Amino acid sequence: MRPGGGDPRGGPAAVGTAAAERAGHVYHCTPVEEFTSDRRFDLIMMMSIIEHVPDPGRVLRRMGELLTDDGVLVLKTPNTDTLDCRLFRKRNWGGYHCPRHFVLFTRDGLARLGARCGLRMAGSHYRQGPPPWALSVMAWMHDRRWITITAQRPAYQHWTYEPLTAVFAAFDFARAPLMPTAQMIVSFKRAR
Repeated sequence: MRPGGGDPRGGPAAVGTAAAERAGHVYHCTPVEEFTSDRRFDLIMMMSIIEHVPDPGRVLRRMGELLTDDGVLVLKTPNTDTLDCRLFRKRNWGGYHCPRHFVLFTRDGLARLGARCGLRMAGSHYRQGPPPWALSVMAWMHDRRWITITAQRPAYQHWTYEPLTAVFAAFDFARAPLMPTAQMIVSFKRAR
């Protein structure tokens, strides 16, 4: 972004431009894979981003180029190697989040993509993923006409969403030591 709020590509300014600049933040309004910098970074965090891009390989290659030799890229993304995905995969698994999620991964699939992009997996772990459970169960309930979900009243605004999320947060907490959950955090380093 240009100081003053104008997008360098001629589009509208991002919301909060002036306030962010006054607070001393430096930011760029561009697709992440097109970001350029003479600097290299020790840490790049991409929380819930990689599943939203049409070419995850291009993004990972670019982020790898921006890392210092010892830098770490940390990603958080849905995990398809989980019980809820297996149960609801043929209908309405909440992690699909259509049409916003373009590409979804397993831990091993993400590791293979990273390797093709010049990165090596440095670590991974699973986190609670109650929203996919809640959304999956709500879609199942909607199919049976037990609840109604519409564009005017989406699942996130339905009264059942928060209680179901709380129940599945407890369930995920209990099962996390035994099996993968619907959210994973993966760290990559540049392959040497």
